Amino acid sequence: MIGEEVPDLLFIIDCGSNNEKEVKELRGLGIKNIIIIDHHIIDPKKMSKSVDAFISWHLPNGSNNNEMCTCGEVFQFIRGIRWLTKKVDPVEFLSYAAVGTLGDVSPLVGDNRIIVKNGLTPVAMGRITSVGFNALLRSSNIYSNFVTQEDVSFQIAPKINAAGRLLIPDIAYRLLIESDLSTAELMATSLAECNTKRKALQQRIEKQATKMVEREPDKYRYGIVVSNYKWHIGVAGIVASQLVEKFYKPVLVIGENNGVYKGSGRSLQSINLKAILDDCKHLFEKYGGHSTAAGVTLKRECLDIANEVFNKSCQKHYKETFHPEEVDFYDVELKIKALSLNVAKVLVDSLYPYCSQFNPEPIFKLSDVTLTNPELGGNKLWRILNFNVVKDGIKSEMRLKMFTSEIGTEVEGKKADIYFKFPQQLERNRFGKPTLNALDIVFKK
Repeated sequence: MIGEEVPDLLFIIDCGSNNEKEVKELRGLGIKNIIIIDHHIIDPKKMSKSVDAFISWHLPNGSNNNEMCTCGEVFQFIRGIRWLTKKVDPVEFLSYAAVGTLGDVSPLVGDNRIIVKNGLTPVAMGRITSVGFNALLRSSNIYSNFVTQEDVSFQIAPKINAAGRLLIPDIAYRLLIESDLSTAELMATSLAECNTKRKALQQRIEKQATKMVEREPDKYRYGIVVSNYKWHIGVAGIVASQLVEKFYKPVLVIGENNGVYKGSGRSLQSINLKAILDDCKHLFEKYGGHSTAAGVTLKRECLDIANEVFNKSCQKHYKETFHPEEVDFYDVELKIKALSLNVAKVLVDSLYPYCSQFNPEPIFKLSDVTLTNPELGGNKLWRILNFNVVKDGIKSEMRLKMFTSEIGTEVEGKKADIYFKFPQQLERNRFGKPTLNALDIVFKK
């Protein structure tokens, strides 16, 4: 900052909780006021105690202990400014807080649930002033103020994150502050293309990692550490999440960048990844995160032993808690005549938004139906199978999104059990019956 103007006030966002040394250095540069807003775990030995204001849900004097992402904490800060000055309207920022909360996969309880439930409504979405954000919505084929949790989790947030994963996050930031419509649309298109590249890269690494685990299942009995110096560390977390779903155990995915082995870890809600990493911390240059997600920098000399040590730590943790078991489950079996907009509305009004940890989205089963009129769509990365299910003379529409080519139009006339979810957005299903989201098709022998 030598030769540059030193700010009177500096906000440190989404980091800085454990940087007392760096805070003092910033003071030495002449910065008078420093505010930290962060949601990461606080180390009492390194805590940034000398800042002017410290906002974190981890602080012991907080009003509650509900986990909150930094975006949600910033929204609460804005509410505080409103309470003191009456000069800002928090509703203008509510949708951003909702997107950030979903994008960071924060548990939807307490204030988080209130933020998401209200932040995706037409009232809140209509208050968005960002030209770039609205361009991002259009690039995601969202042309109304009715935005769903799925829209954010699978369309909006991945595009925002893609720039930081593969390039630099400045691209997404500049889009969100862009005021020129034509420029914003070009930038949104660029982000969408970046996200497409991210998906292809993710799928390639996921396939390679899956083969490694399936070749030697005993090697990865309790936990999984897979690494390859060619893997892009920007998608390690997403790949780890997919491997957790596939193998139902904690996972670390490690890549290499400029000679440094870095990666991300993911775990099940019931298995504390941070506790497991604490037990094998000698493997890492540094690590940090939460109970279900973490970032790690692996020591080069520990690369060959990392999986063995991680497995022993997982096994020890299971003995102290329990060993997770993968189960196929559904919440309730429905009759085909129950597949109506009225049932979908009851679910949305009473349960939505959903949270995998505390309020998972209901999964339903439909037994012994006949599949008809299958049609394939999609692109090179994923395919959509649109089809009808028929039983007792009643027909209903379904859609299955796939990343494989295992199922196609050959399903015509076959009998099966279907596991599915109701749509989250009823305004797009106003006429007739809802198009249901199939999760799995189990064919009858």
